Amino acid sequence: HSKKRPHNLVVGRTHDGHLLDMVELGIEDATTMDEMTQIFPATEFKRLGSKPCLLFIGDPWENSEEFRSLRNLFVDLFRGEDVTGVNLASLDHAICFTAALDKVFMRTYTLQLKRSATHASSPPSTKLVLSAPVVDFSVRRTQWASRDLWKKACKQPKELKARKVKNISKNSLGETLGRLHVERQDLAQLQTRKVKALSAKKATPIKRSAEEEEKASGSVSSQPSAKRGRKG
Repeated sequence: HSKKRPHNLVVGRTHDGHLLDMVELGIEDATTMDEMTQIFPATEFKRLGSKPCLLFIGDPWENSEEFRSLRNLFVDLFRGEDVTGVNLASLDHAICFTAALDKVFMRTYTLQLKRSATHASSPPSTKLVLSAPVVDFSVRRTQWASRDLWKKACKQPKELKARKVKNISKNSLGETLGRLHVERQDLAQLQTRKVKALSAKKATPIKRSAEEEEKASGSVSSQPSAKRGRKG
């Protein structure tokens, strides 16, 4: 805060012990939590440790290089700890940044989830209620990192990178799949399971009595032989 730049807020980041980037924001209007409570006594605020839902509204966040860098700075400032997932019940507030007229309008809203009494299985309806803090910023002086320094700061150490394991992948359901490589097998030497029902059996000779053998030989000899005669 100075006479030349009143209500000045300086936000910056460091990398490797040196200044990475910095921006000066002028606070033109602000409403604190105590002031919001006096205006609206029933105002609800966020719980301690909850993560916000960050919303960026306006074309300058995409078209302006300066506003893109400012958006990245706001995300690092308000996002909190890195988590793999967020429970819907713990999402209790949202912070909206609107870029217009070379200014940034920051609004904080409390999320109220209300379930339908008739449709219990349907997702709850969301209602946004204005909360605090409410701040109107004007962008003043900026000092952004060069391309080389920014690339160096965003470089991830090798120790933190996930190592790719060969022949192991995951499908769309998150299941781990593995691939095995084996030598080509000789199917002639492949030992299959022996099933007793499929094994070949030797034919056992039928034992006959002497009378049955004589009857069988007599019936063969008593049959007349068929001869064909010539026609004269």
